[in-house]
Amino acid sequence: STNPCKKWFEWSGSTGQLYYYDKEKGEKIDVELPFTFLVLDQLSTITGYSDDQQSGIWSNEIRSTNTDRLVVKTKNGILGAGLYNDVKNIKGARYTKSIYIGYFDENKKLQIGNFKAVGAALSAWIEFSKGKNLFQDAISVTGGTKAKKGATVYYTPSFSSREISVDTDLA
Repeated sequence: STNPCKKWFEWSGSTGQLYYYDKEKGEKIDVELPFTFLVLDQLSTITGYSDDQQSGIWSNEIRSTNTDRLVVKTKNGILGAGLYNDVKNIKGARYTKSIYIGYFDENKKLQIGNFKAVGAALSAWIEFSKGKNLFQDAISVTGGTKAKKGATVYYTPSFSSREISVDTDLA
């Protein structure tokens, strides 16, 4: 089956910019902020990079890290399988929130996309999400906040929520 997502958005902690990868152009495209979307669903997955295998790391998407089984892979095959606690220590693997979203494209047409929250974006998303009904309001990535840990400088995304407009509700 074909994935209905039109764009896969990610936050760059090193630049403080939201972007998506354009396969046709072969490049990352920065997204103008604020970027507003509706949360359609949230799942958990594993992403990352294996230096040993010179390959990206990915897994299936699950609802519960306590009861659902992950299968973690690289281009060379399966790295591990089991509950999150069984695979969380795989070298190069990172817990990721896979957030399916509705957003308006450049033609003001409502599309389905995905926002992968990992690293600094994941921490910011978890903190923002506390006590909120994410399916009730529109969410915006409004910018980034500079942070520092040791010698590493990075940016965390800033999120805000607002009431869904009548136009969006009718789309």
